[in-house]
Amino acid sequence: MGGIPAETFYYSYDSNNNFTGADGLDTYGIAGYTAINQLSEINRPGSTTLYTDFGYDPATTALIGVKDTTQTGSTFTTQANRQYTRNNAGDVTGIATTGAAGTDTQCFGYDYLHDLTQAWTPANNDCSAAPSAGNIGGAAPYWTSYAIDPATGNRTQVTHNPTNPAASATTDTYAYPAAGSSHPHAVQTITRSAGTGTTDTYGYDASGNTTTRPGQTLTFDANGKLSTVSAGGATQTSVYDASGALLLQTDPTNGTTLYIGDTELRVAPGSSTASAVRTYAIGGTPVAERTTKAGVAGSVLLWISGDANHTQDLEVNSNNGAITRRYADPYGNSRGAAATWSSNHGYLDATESPFSNLTQLGARGYDSATGRFVSLDGILAPNNPGQSNGYAYSANNPVTTNDPTGDCYQTNSDSLNFHTNCVGSRGSAAGNGPSYVKHQGSPSSGNSSADYGTYHSATKWTGSTKLLPPPVPDSQVLGCGPGGCITAGQYRSGSPDNLRDQEAAAYTAIAATVFAEGALEFCAEHLELPACQGGEESLTNADESLMEQIAEDEAIAEEDEAEGLESSYSGAVCGGQSFSADTKVLMSDGSQRSIDNLEAGDQVLALDTTSGSRVSERVGAVLVRNEGGLVDLMVSSTGGDAVIHTTAKHPVWVPSEHKWIDAGLLQVGESVQAADGSQVTVSRVLRVAGVKPMWDLTVSTTHDFYVGAGESSVLVHNCPAADGVERLTSPQQKALAKLNGWQQTNRTSNGQPIFKVGKNYVSYDVDGHNGGVWKMARTPEALASKSTRMGTYDSNLNRIGD
Repeated sequence: MGGIPAETFYYSYDSNNNFTGADGLDTYGIAGYTAINQLSEINRPGSTTLYTDFGYDPATTALIGVKDTTQTGSTFTTQANRQYTRNNAGDVTGIATTGAAGTDTQCFGYDYLHDLTQAWTPANNDCSAAPSAGNIGGAAPYWTSYAIDPATGNRTQVTHNPTNPAASATTDTYAYPAAGSSHPHAVQTITRSAGTGTTDTYGYDASGNTTTRPGQTLTFDANGKLSTVSAGGATQTSVYDASGALLLQTDPTNGTTLYIGDTELRVAPGSSTASAVRTYAIGGTPVAERTTKAGVAGSVLLWISGDANHTQDLEVNSNNGAITRRYADPYGNSRGAAATWSSNHGYLDATESPFSNLTQLGARGYDSATGRFVSLDGILAPNNPGQSNGYAYSANNPVTTNDPTGDCYQTNSDSLNFHTNCVGSRGSAAGNGPSYVKHQGSPSSGNSSADYGTYHSATKWTGSTKLLPPPVPDSQVLGCGPGGCITAGQYRSGSPDNLRDQEAAAYTAIAATVFAEGALEFCAEHLELPACQGGEESLTNADESLMEQIAEDEAIAEEDEAEGLESSYSGAVCGGQSFSADTKVLMSDGSQRSIDNLEAGDQVLALDTTSGSRVSERVGAVLVRNEGGLVDLMVSSTGGDAVIHTTAKHPVWVPSEHKWIDAGLLQVGESVQAADGSQVTVSRVLRVAGVKPMWDLTVSTTHDFYVGAGESSVLVHNCPAADGVERLTSPQQKALAKLNGWQQTNRTSNGQPIFKVGKNYVSYDVDGHNGGVWKMARTPEALASKSTRMGTYDSNLNRIGD
């Protein structure tokens, strides 16, 4: 398809049904979530790996940070660390971005209706002082002022202030029909003060669609969709599918583009060969793009990341690490030096037309220059004044909120974690919103109830949530103060019967909010309130779920024992405590060796944690087994950052606690022991999806050893004793097969289940010939004999023997 090979996608989820991973031709992302199911991290592995971390205010759960770090070899580089500040109403007042490209601090001011009135980049990175021409700077400086009519929500003036004292300001003045006239929100003219002054004129049809704008004539189809844009004797034509999604667009600049889901096929003017762009997303967040060029073999995989509104400002070549950056103002207008992007995705990662200069935001075309849509909002929400202006983008607050659907706006914290459908709009069973919205939501996480809009149409949140969100499950009511949580609890209790199945999720979210900092004491005194009761019930439900999981694990263990299956850790008291094959181990002579190259009898550096003395200890055994529960543990020292690929249950020595703590339970900022007697700091604990071979050691006497971490090291526990060959249990085989997308058959080989992989069949080898590997054959019967099978393979189906 346009040079992109066919690929089958495999998705993974955690126990809370959060979307945690996507694999196809490559692994496109591995995601982690907070205890209250907010997206916390995304790992995009490659020759150059891109890590994205999301931070939240513990009291309000509002997004306060998006950090991008690249790793090439052992080198870690912070590319963009975006830190958000908010006022008490929840509006974003500043975004300070630091990283390899320098500092870019944006400051924002608002009126009492939360309309954005100022946006500027102070040279001193201080948002507390009023902007001035002598203090504008940064990577892409700008200073813009906006005037909004409080009665109508109309933008009346935009001032492009000077970025240096020698320059002059230019002002755009917007004119509208007189009060009481029809189309009160339809701008008629925009007059610019620069030079001799220019005036742009706009025209509309009876339905409120823009028919003329500077240099262009627009027409709309019977469904109110932008059909053609004509300019300079040329015409852009757009065709939509039955759901309203853009399907085909032709113009003299781009040629013809076919939109098929998240894949775009483009044939340039005068050509017959297509190029392609395919976008990959994790839980609604775009993470990668694969691009091809017409007539050029192969494709390029690019990691992408951006701000809280999904406007991508960082592009990383996954193969060679090349970096591309770009900057935009709050409404999506480019600022700073021009950048060559790999696709025509721009504001909110939506499609931009270089011919019409419009961005396709879901249902409507959007003009970033005016901050307005070219057609009226098809959704009426009379209870929400911010939604009453039919053309204004995102209620004139584009930093704190966004509108990827073109139908209604949402807070940017919402957009990171779930897709919120618009009032009266129908979502899909897969958890997505209207099909014309790109990348929004993850499978099995949304709602398609037709009357959802009715349920939430009268909801009024209070506290720090400043606006009526689009209709969302109660589980998404986060960041409210006690009053808002009470309201949320009351509406949860009164929800329609067909929404009762969401109450468990609602309890969890309400509890997480109620028991956030500053609210615990409140609920202690008001347990009779619905929100606080929901919090208590949530904790009970969580305990019950945990006990169910423990019971399930015990049942699997009993099944394994009943089947008499061996473990490569027979005689050992550990499991799930391991490291990747390339993990360096500190030897007693001061050298380092990969753990998979060690042998019994080797001498490693260890620590007597009782006396604090470093000692040399003998390796009793080198162990390997397929493990899940993988963790990337990042530590920081004076030598920089380093990642240890381990498992959640591997104990790490924490000196301040004087005890071993599992890697998955370590907290960011916690200090762990290094070999030179110093301590290194935990900077990230990233859960990683999948199952793969992991190594561990048995060490005599002290039962510990050091693993390398860049220029430093970390003290870890060993596995007390083990021998034999790795054996996966039947449930583990099935779990691995499911993860890999293999289909289980009703056949067995030597008592082990047979799985179909493409046109071939595989079964686990436990009979001692090549213990711990998979046999493959063209038929199930051929698996029984070495002479008839194709060979033996590891868990990734790499051939390793006959």
